[in-house]
Amino acid sequence: MSVSKQVKRVTTHVLQAMKTEGEKISMLTAYDYSMARILDEAGIDVLLVGDSASNVMAGHETTLPITLDQMIYHAASVVRAVNRALVVVDLPFGSYQGNSRIALESTVRIMKEAGAHAVKLEGGAEIEESVKRILSAGVPVMGHLGLTPQSIYKFGTYSVRAKEEEEAQKLLQDAQLLESMGCFALVLEKYPPNWQNPFRKPDHPHHRHWRRGRYRWAGARHPRHAGHHQGLSTEIYPPLPGSLRSNQNGGRTLYRGCEGKEVSQ
Repeated sequence: MSVSKQVKRVTTHVLQAMKTEGEKISMLTAYDYSMARILDEAGIDVLLVGDSASNVMAGHETTLPITLDQMIYHAASVVRAVNRALVVVDLPFGSYQGNSRIALESTVRIMKEAGAHAVKLEGGAEIEESVKRILSAGVPVMGHLGLTPQSIYKFGTYSVRAKEEEEAQKLLQDAQLLESMGCFALVLEKYPPNWQNPFRKPDHPHHRHWRRGRYRWAGARHPRHAGHHQGLSTEIYPPLPGSLRSNQNGGRTLYRGCEGKEVSQ
């Protein structure tokens, strides 16, 4: 019998067991009670309360304007609807960068006031101290590398990242860093489809259970908006395979990525 059908509540440990058994893991974005209730009853394993609510729900051009209070509102609405799914909540821009103490305070608010099960942060080495501090408090962390929308004004475009060797190497180093710290999962957003990702190679010592699914390029998104998202690339692509690797904390990191392709609008 499949792991997912045996559990009443999905946890990070359940996801690891599903990955080990080669079971597919489903993940979609929800921002409100009604949609979260539908997705949870449909058997979706992970619900992401994304800061993309700034775009999808409030009509902003970027994810930057959404506040911590607003993220807690959306997260609390989703959590109240869920009986089974793991709920992961984005830490919004300005709530964790540059100050690990503020990062922990933001996380504690999301966990206590919204009842979330995990948080997601964008970045690698630059947020190392924040990730460590959050993990030390016993909160599961999902990483996010590649195209990180909170850095849109640094990148200047929503195009594919890591096309140059230097940036590709940094992405790999950041992924390994997040893994070694104990992040339970990692979003790889919009990186080159021909990137020689070492985690994809069958002879890699940590290669496990390749599988394919269908997700938008930006990962989990609100199903009502799967065909349009503020003028960004909207075609649906199958993700590149992911791998499960042991980390130094005795846990495992679940790698999932979406193939990044340019799409003309």
